[in-house]
Amino acid sequence: MCTLVYVVSNLITVAVLLSYRPRGATYRPCMSIIAYVVIWYSGAQAIHVVLNHISIPTWQSSIAVLVAALLIRARGNVARAVRLERYR
Repeated sequence: MCTLVYVVSNLITVAVLLSYRPRGATYRPCMSIIAYVVIWYSGAQAIHVVLNHISIPTWQSSIAVLVAALLIRARGNVARAVRLERYR
């Protein structure tokens, strides 16, 4: 069960990040790199678990659910998800 939750959470994370539309958001190169790495990591982990039939512990699937929930709440905006804002 944890494996299914892990795979679905990672796929949701990838879908949310790929469907992000900036709508006036400021471009930040570091946030784009972080989003790119998260997309590749989540997608690769989901594929790896499915192809190799790996059992995932509960704590790891919980973290995947947390990451997916944070990105859904931030609507795919990585900067908003990690709350890194510039102070002027």
